[in-house]
Amino acid sequence: MQDQPVGDVIVSITQTGLMLKVETSRDGKNEIAIYPIGAPPSDTGEVGGTRRAFWEGPILVDEGSLDINGKTIGFRESRTASPDGAEMVVETTLKVQHGYEVKGALTIVNGKNTFVRTR
Repeated sequence: MQDQPVGDVIVSITQTGLMLKVETSRDGKNEIAIYPIGAPPSDTGEVGGTRRAFWEGPILVDEGSLDINGKTIGFRESRTASPDGAEMVVETTLKVQHGYEVKGALTIVNGKNTFVRTR
């Protein structure tokens, strides 16, 4: 839970043909992620490590994996826009792929962020 917003975050999502580009700017830093767009996997409930994006009806999903402190973390972000386009809710699932050896440690964590469009 967060008391105060983290500050301005600018998210720009562009779909061109079979590629999705998500550009995020926060605290003066830019991050660009590019995903190939394809059909949804057969098991959309499992967080895989394959970098890809797909549509589940009106929900845009991107997923992949990254290394944090030598541990592989799988992620999935499900993005839903409000009907008027004023908000985007991003539900994120993180899954530790391997290397976590603490008994009883959570290997899957879920979170939700709401982005509000400003003009």
